[in-house]
Amino acid sequence: MSESQPPRRLPLVIESLGYVGAVIAVAAGASLVQHFWHNVPRSAELSFAGVVSVALLAIGTALRVGGDLAIARLRSVLWLISTISATVFVAILASQFAHLSGIAVALLAEAAGTSSAIALWLRNRSTLQHLSAFAGSAALIATAIHQVAPGTSAWGPGLSIWLLSALWGTAAHRGYLAPGTTGFVAAAIGLLVGAQLTMVETAAGQLLAVATVAALLAAGIALHRFLLLGFGAAGALVILPQTATRYLPSSAAAALSVCATGLTLLAIAVWLAKSRKTA
Repeated sequence: MSESQPPRRLPLVIESLGYVGAVIAVAAGASLVQHFWHNVPRSAELSFAGVVSVALLAIGTALRVGGDLAIARLRSVLWLISTISATVFVAILASQFAHLSGIAVALLAEAAGTSSAIALWLRNRSTLQHLSAFAGSAALIATAIHQVAPGTSAWGPGLSIWLLSALWGTAAHRGYLAPGTTGFVAAAIGLLVGAQLTMVETAAGQLLAVATVAALLAAGIALHRFLLLGFGAAGALVILPQTATRYLPSSAAAALSVCATGLTLLAIAVWLAKSRKTA
């Protein structure tokens, strides 16, 4: 047993050293730049972001993962930092050197980060690259909608995030987006965030938000995905009190509706527990 322990522990040691080394290298590099330049020139910031992005991308690519999950996690973290650095690089380049406007800078930076995340996800299908690809896609679509239709305020970007999340969850359920559980998590978060944005100004948004909570609960029951049930319950705790307060001005009526929601969720939990024991 003792002879087999070092090979199993070695990937974890490599993973830990990789995390510490990456953080120290990035922090020390930034500190050196600020030490030598009190007023850091934009070219130095641009070069630093570019070097960090390329270096971590190369290190992650050079790692031999094999079947070691620890090495795979280390590579995912390195590539995530590389994606963030690439986004910062494009933002500095567009704003300080190309002198573009704020929306244009955001669109270019988000497009660069999203493209990097998608390309790296296609390479390793990891959780972090999956989440960064979704976050980048949601931000890019929301910014584009705000640029095309600025009069829509919050509900336009919110609806776009909601639609993207619905498509994302469907694709994850059909097996097109791996890991599937990560796809469900990203979709559920996006649905709730998008619904929250739409309900700020419009009555239709209130209806969409309530329907989203109901759909998450129903999908969790139908697919036996307790993760979706958890997000549905969290959405109910956040969204339903807002809706009750808006349409039921009486504090007693609002409290009664929230209490009914809680009892409904409790009944669902009891039913699931019994059905699980029976199965």
